[in-house]
Amino acid sequence: MAPENLKRAMAGLLVLTGVLHLIVALTGNVGDLKFGLTLFGIAYFLLGLFVYPGKATAVRVAMVMTALGLGLGGLNFIKNGGPPSLYVMFAIDVAVLALGGMWLMKSKSSTS
Repeated sequence: MAPENLKRAMAGLLVLTGVLHLIVALTGNVGDLKFGLTLFGIAYFLLGLFVYPGKATAVRVAMVMTALGLGLGGLNFIKNGGPPSLYVMFAIDVAVLALGGMWLMKSKSSTS
Protein backbone atom coordinates (compact mmCIF):
# COMPACT_ATOMS: atom_id res chain seq x y z
CA MET A 1 0.00 0.00 0.00
CA ALA A 2 1.28 3.48 -0.83
CA PRO A 3 2.47 5.57 2.12
CA GLU A 4 -0.23 8.20 1.56
CA ASN A 5 -2.95 5.52 1.66
CA LEU A 6 -1.51 4.10 4.88
CA LYS A 7 -1.63 7.53 6.47
CA ARG A 8 -5.19 8.12 5.22
CA ALA A 9 -6.32 4.80 6.66
CA MET A 10 -4.59 5.57 9.95
CA ALA A 11 -6.22 9.01 10.14
CA GLY A 12 -9.64 7.55 9.34
CA LEU A 13 -9.32 4.87 12.00
CA LEU A 14 -8.22 7.44 14.58
CA VAL A 15 -11.28 9.58 13.85
CA LEU A 16 -13.50 6.47 13.94
CA THR A 17 -12.14 5.26 17.27
CA GLY A 18 -12.42 8.77 18.66
CA VAL A 19 -16.10 8.86 17.76
CA LEU A 20 -16.63 5.34 19.15
CA HIS A 21 -14.96 6.28 22.43
CA LEU A 22 -17.22 9.32 22.74
CA ILE A 23 -20.37 7.36 21.90
CA VAL A 24 -19.56 4.69 24.47
CA ALA A 25 -18.64 7.32 27.09
CA LEU A 26 -21.84 9.29 26.54
CA THR A 27 -24.34 6.48 26.03
CA GLY A 28 -22.86 3.41 27.68
CA ASN A 29 -23.03 2.25 31.25
CA VAL A 30 -19.28 2.55 31.80
CA GLY A 31 -19.07 4.00 35.31
CA ASP A 32 -15.54 5.10 36.15
CA LEU A 33 -14.39 4.70 32.54
CA LYS A 34 -16.47 7.67 31.35
CA PHE A 35 -13.75 10.29 31.91
CA GLY A 36 -10.97 8.22 30.30
CA LEU A 37 -13.13 7.26 27.33
CA THR A 38 -14.10 10.89 26.80
CA LEU A 39 -10.52 12.12 27.10
CA PHE A 40 -9.13 9.52 24.70
CA GLY A 41 -12.09 9.98 22.36
CA ILE A 42 -11.31 13.65 21.96
CA ALA A 43 -7.57 12.95 21.67
CA TYR A 44 -8.01 10.25 19.01
CA PHE A 45 -10.42 12.39 17.01
CA LEU A 46 -8.03 15.35 16.99
CA LEU A 47 -5.03 13.13 16.24
CA GLY A 48 -6.86 11.75 13.21
CA LEU A 49 -7.34 15.30 11.94
CA PHE A 50 -3.64 16.10 12.50
CA VAL A 51 -2.25 12.85 11.08
CA TYR A 52 -3.97 13.16 7.71
CA PRO A 53 -2.08 16.27 6.52
CA GLY A 54 0.83 15.75 8.92
CA LYS A 55 4.34 14.48 8.74
CA ALA A 56 6.22 11.78 10.64
CA THR A 57 5.96 13.63 13.96
CA ALA A 58 2.15 13.54 13.84
CA VAL A 59 2.23 9.81 13.06
CA ARG A 60 4.66 9.13 15.91
CA VAL A 61 2.60 11.14 18.41
CA ALA A 62 -0.54 9.28 17.29
CA MET A 63 1.24 5.94 17.71
CA VAL A 64 2.44 6.84 21.22
CA MET A 65 -1.04 7.99 22.26
CA THR A 66 -2.60 4.88 20.73
CA ALA A 67 -0.14 2.59 22.52
CA LEU A 68 -0.80 4.46 25.76
CA GLY A 69 -4.56 4.15 25.29
CA LEU A 70 -4.28 0.49 24.40
CA GLY A 71 -2.14 -0.20 27.45
CA LEU A 72 -4.23 1.79 29.94
CA GLY A 73 -7.52 0.64 28.46
CA GLY A 74 -6.36 -2.95 28.29
CA LEU A 75 -5.20 -2.98 31.90
CA ASN A 76 -8.44 -1.43 33.07
CA PHE A 77 -10.45 -3.88 30.98
CA ILE A 78 -8.56 -6.85 32.43
CA LYS A 79 -9.13 -5.60 35.99
CA ASN A 80 -12.69 -4.31 35.74
CA GLY A 81 -14.22 -5.56 32.50
CA GLY A 82 -16.18 -3.25 30.28
CA PRO A 83 -18.56 -3.06 27.37
CA PRO A 84 -18.05 -5.40 24.38
CA SER A 85 -17.46 -2.35 22.18
CA LEU A 86 -14.01 -2.07 23.76
CA TYR A 87 -12.95 -5.13 21.73
CA VAL A 88 -13.62 -3.15 18.56
CA MET A 89 -11.69 -0.16 19.88
CA PHE A 90 -8.76 -2.39 20.87
CA ALA A 91 -8.72 -3.90 17.35
CA ILE A 92 -8.69 -0.40 15.85
CA ASP A 93 -5.79 0.55 18.13
CA VAL A 94 -3.78 -2.42 16.92
CA ALA A 95 -4.58 -1.53 13.29
CA VAL A 96 -3.54 2.10 13.87
CA LEU A 97 -0.22 0.98 15.32
CA ALA A 98 0.38 -1.40 12.42
CA LEU A 99 -0.52 1.22 9.80
CA GLY A 100 1.65 3.82 11.50
CA GLY A 101 4.59 1.44 11.63
CA MET A 102 4.20 0.53 7.98
CA TRP A 103 3.90 4.21 7.04
CA LEU A 104 7.08 5.08 8.95
CA MET A 105 8.99 2.23 7.27
CA LYS A 106 7.73 3.06 3.78
CA SER A 107 8.14 6.82 4.10
CA LYS A 108 11.67 6.37 5.46
CA SER A 109 12.66 4.04 2.61
CA SER A 110 11.20 6.41 0.00
CA THR A 111 13.20 9.37 1.34
CA SER A 112 16.49 7.46 1.64
